[in-house]
Amino acid sequence: AEIRKQQQASYVSQQKEIQKTQKYIERFRSKASLATRVQSKVKQLAKVKRVEIDEVDKSRMFFKFPDAPRSGRLIAEAENLSKSYDDNLVLDKINFAIERGEKIAFVGKNGEGKSTLTRILAGIESHVGSKNIGYNVEIGYFAQHQAELLDPNMTVFDVIDKAATGDMRTNVRGLLGAFMFGGDAIDKKVKVLSGGEKSRLAICKMLLKPINFLILDEPTNHFDMAAKDVLKKALMQFDGAMIVVSHDRSFLHGLTDKTVYFKDHTLKEYAGDIYDFIDKQKIETLQELEAEKKASRKDKGIVPGKDKLARAEQKKFNTDANRLKKKAKTFEEQIETMETRIAELEKMFTNPDFFKQTGATKKQYEFDQLKKEIHVVMDDWTAAQSVYDEFVK
Repeated sequence: AEIRKQQQASYVSQQKEIQKTQKYIERFRSKASLATRVQSKVKQLAKVKRVEIDEVDKSRMFFKFPDAPRSGRLIAEAENLSKSYDDNLVLDKINFAIERGEKIAFVGKNGEGKSTLTRILAGIESHVGSKNIGYNVEIGYFAQHQAELLDPNMTVFDVIDKAATGDMRTNVRGLLGAFMFGGDAIDKKVKVLSGGEKSRLAICKMLLKPINFLILDEPTNHFDMAAKDVLKKALMQFDGAMIVVSHDRSFLHGLTDKTVYFKDHTLKEYAGDIYDFIDKQKIETLQELEAEKKASRKDKGIVPGKDKLARAEQKKFNTDANRLKKKAKTFEEQIETMETRIAELEKMFTNPDFFKQTGATKKQYEFDQLKKEIHVVMDDWTAAQSVYDEFVK
């Protein structure tokens, strides 16, 4: 078991490094100033001896949530609930309810109000109309920004050890292993984790609490197949009510028993699994809902450039896309600056008389720090670029 655990940790770590190196090569291949560095990365990647994992029954990798506190039959409901952002109407007098034990998928085009309603139900978004949370309901809410609220100076182990209670405290390492934090990874500080690692840690922390109503907004963003599988198995054991916002049909399959489709400021409920909904919509993937929305607007003769709501939606999309792109670009520029300086220092080191010069020790220290820091910046860039790519996809 220990060998498999170490293999898994090594595999996950290596895959992360390989993907990061591939992204680096693709992005900086055209930069003349970094041509030598890029070629070095290409050769380095070709020489990597790939880690292999022994066959293992992953169905045994799980942990049991604390039993959900007993709640009333009604978990939450909304009546004639509306939400607008300035002149942009998102939800228009909707009615919605979730009962004890229900598992519901929220699907639909981006911008139709899925995340907005989850924030309203979680109590962190204002609204017009009626919202009621049932008796003894304890909410656990996760969205991507939750990962950024973790203490950056705490280690992975300390984050979970501090949050764990009761019997869970005796198996902190096991819990972290189930969320792909094995070996030395538990000693990493939060500030050096990638976006996906922070998300996994935030979800792991949230699921330690005694809750009976889970609200998850795109929980699998940046997750690989193994991490998705572990999370899904864990969620399938959860005995409370749950709402999951996702475009990932394979993740939702078998996890939810009702689908709520958001379209044109309102919502419609469909009983059954996500594939029942897909069959009724006569589509192959949830991503086709995006194309369907564009086509329906064209058929109705609505020209996005002349329609006020469409302009507002497009403006918000462009603003968000530009913000994400700018964030990735900032990290990219930092990498280029750091790589250029590293190359300059390496050239200095080739001079046999360099270490006899005044200030040589200081430059050696600078070089060592840059080599450490650039890995952190590259992780940040990889995470930011992935978020941007997913957003505009």
